Amino acid sequence: MTGAHDISADEVVERKTTRDELLRNSVSSKISRIQGALLGENPRTQARARAILAKLRKAASRQREFDPQAWQLVLGGTGLIAQEDDELLPAELQGSSNSASEHERAAYTAIVTYAIHQQSQQKRMHQPGKRFATAVGELVRDTTPSVKTRFDSLANAKEADATAYHLRSLVTLLRSAEIGFDYGLLAVDLKRLSHARTRQRVLIRWSRDFVNGYQPRKPEASDSAA
Repeated sequence: MTGAHDISADEVVERKTTRDELLRNSVSSKISRIQGALLGENPRTQARARAILAKLRKAASRQREFDPQAWQLVLGGTGLIAQEDDELLPAELQGSSNSASEHERAAYTAIVTYAIHQQSQQKRMHQPGKRFATAVGELVRDTTPSVKTRFDSLANAKEADATAYHLRSLVTLLRSAEIGFDYGLLAVDLKRLSHARTRQRVLIRWSRDFVNGYQPRKPEASDSAA
């Protein structure tokens, strides 16, 4: 017997397939695959991953609409698995006109930014579950408060290109400090920043996450016992 407040199986499926969740999962899956190949032990897939990241980094200095190789990597397969259909950006996220959809733009910015973040790194810069602003808070805590101005510039950016520029500026510093975060979550944040209705929610959560990341580290058990 189903109660008035029970959730049907159809409702559960629908909740799991919202477009923002598809975006997060698609970006996370693709980046995890590239990252795993890059830091794995197979020379062939390592070389392929390095080539992919080099193409994506090259795109960072261009207008996103004018780098077809980077767009193909974002929308299509990486060549790292046999079933490339599994790597396609879901049809629900793809645009229907000659302009990129908001989900496509968010995926593009997130994946290209990851390529910059992972450059010359042996640690995993895509860290599932860790929010971007938390990572920035840790960076400011461990380096210099002046870095906060870059975070503020990102939060105040209104245009997509300005957002991408300030994001890359922060990521180069995070790379130097070897601090990673979840790029799937970032992609969803980027998409939501493009809407006045959801932009404020992202900025409030970023502020909260930043403060949490900025908190001083708790002393180790051995230190407190000494």
